[in-house]
Amino acid sequence: MWALSSGCGTPWLSLFLAAQISISCFFVAHSQDPTTVNITVVLLPEYPKVGGSVTIIPGTTKRDVTSCLWLKNFEDGYHRIILNEFKPNNKVTKGDKYDGRQFLREHCALLITKLDIEDQASYKIIKNTTSETETGETFLRILGDMDTSGPHKPQQRVITVGTMAGIIVGCLIGSVLIVGLITYQTMKQSERNSWGSGEGRSPHSSSKPGSQQRLSIHNLGPVPAPQ
Repeated sequence: MWALSSGCGTPWLSLFLAAQISISCFFVAHSQDPTTVNITVVLLPEYPKVGGSVTIIPGTTKRDVTSCLWLKNFEDGYHRIILNEFKPNNKVTKGDKYDGRQFLREHCALLITKLDIEDQASYKIIKNTTSETETGETFLRILGDMDTSGPHKPQQRVITVGTMAGIIVGCLIGSVLIVGLITYQTMKQSERNSWGSGEGRSPHSSSKPGSQQRLSIHNLGPVPAPQ
């Protein structure tokens, strides 16, 4: 503190600030290095399933590739899977996330077999060439709606013309039966009401045709005396 506040410390402070600015500019220029380009990365198939396989294919280049490095993203950052150095000697180095299911293919493609739901993550490639560095990244999504015994496709239910016709005919028959039942109940109720009104008539009213009139004891003649 005393040196910085004194006159002799001022040149040292200026040199220190200049050095910090130079270092910052170096890192900014390095991060914006025009020799680093982004490339596309595709999945084949796009949505693999548990137990299947997937090939992660980076974009091809006409430049001479010197090395390919594949990484997998975890919570604490990217970890190495496999590195293939083509020059000066063809050498393959396995990273800490290599478990025997990853294989390098043509044009630095990465094949992953026996997929598990834990394989779902972001994958990144760093591909060095003789003139520049190419980087690409993609997210691998694993579908878990199949077992490891083989592919399983959900069955889609389709209503055929015959099934539709049967449904329509059944609805019509049901409607006719309901209407007939309602009509029958209405007629029975009407008959009951008619019979109820006939039983309440006066005894002097005319009887139905064919019915016999009851005899009264007063209509009989005198009873002859016994001999």
